[in-house]
Amino acid sequence: MLAIVKFESGVRPGFFNTKDEENSFSPDRKNKLPKLDANKKPYWQQPLARYSYQFGIIPIHTSIFRPCLGATQAARLRFDTLAKQQGFAPTTDQWASIRPDFDEVCQKAQRPVRDEPRAVDYVILNSHSKFGVPKDSVGGDTIDHINAFPLYWPRVTTPFFFLAILMQKDKVTDDNSALCIWGGGDQSYCKENKQSQIFGPWNSFSCPVRAAR
Repeated sequence: MLAIVKFESGVRPGFFNTKDEENSFSPDRKNKLPKLDANKKPYWQQPLARYSYQFGIIPIHTSIFRPCLGATQAARLRFDTLAKQQGFAPTTDQWASIRPDFDEVCQKAQRPVRDEPRAVDYVILNSHSKFGVPKDSVGGDTIDHINAFPLYWPRVTTPFFFLAILMQKDKVTDDNSALCIWGGGDQSYCKENKQSQIFGPWNSFSCPVRAAR
């Protein structure tokens, strides 16, 4: 599990996929520049694109929290519970401040379900304006507001990071099967070359033996 963490975040408590050229929330435009929509806004100005970021030393991808989708409701509620346990609970005025962006994101859901703004939406939609995540920039070790931003907190992100493995633990027979399950829809995590790349540092790790006195 430590090998996966190292591979995904580089053991940096940072922000990732925040550069327009890396953000892939719109697959038809992936790896094409400039990454602009019809009204020529850069991705960091598009609320939906903020649901394609990754944060934290135990990293979490914000797509699992996208609002108004049936498949994300359990994760959204779970984040509310974890964040509240850590003392993070937006006020009524703070809910209201994100309503326009929230509604814009929901309008782009293909099969929307009824939903309301939650703590995770306040965090994601305000990642630039309130929490200091740089616009159109890569992640790093220097982070503003690290203590105020729940998506930087391992105590909040860890349960989500390993959730797929926990949910399918009966299918885990070894490290490779665990990694394949963790990868979800990305089948590259089931391939030998990628698994070797991820597990390489762990498999080659050695602890020096101190000579007996």
